[in-house]
Amino acid sequence: MAGHRVYRGVMLGMALLLSGAGYAEQPKAAAKVAPSTRHRANEAVEAAKKHGTVNLNGASKAELMKLPRVTATLADRIIAGRPYESKFQLLTRSVLPRDVFEAVRMRIEVKQPDKRH
Repeated sequence: MAGHRVYRGVMLGMALLLSGAGYAEQPKAAAKVAPSTRHRANEAVEAAKKHGTVNLNGASKAELMKLPRVTATLADRIIAGRPYESKFQLLTRSVLPRDVFEAVRMRIEVKQPDKRH
């Protein structure tokens, strides 16, 4: 009987320890973003406002090549992979390398073609 009480006490102590009960939660530090990252994000948003966005499902090769770091080869790959449901499919389908995607992601959008019968 005494062994059962010890076991229950140990299990209760472990449960409290794992749940964090009885301890004041420490405030989490705010995530710090490097100034260069913040600056690049602001530049991307400003570029999207200035130049507008490009529809992946309808843009011509020339329009795609106006995007930063998009070459003729990459524009051909984007066109060959159509239609897209999300701009993130450029990554999941391995159409663009991540660094190129990050350079263009604020300037691209996906619009579905009109389905008329």
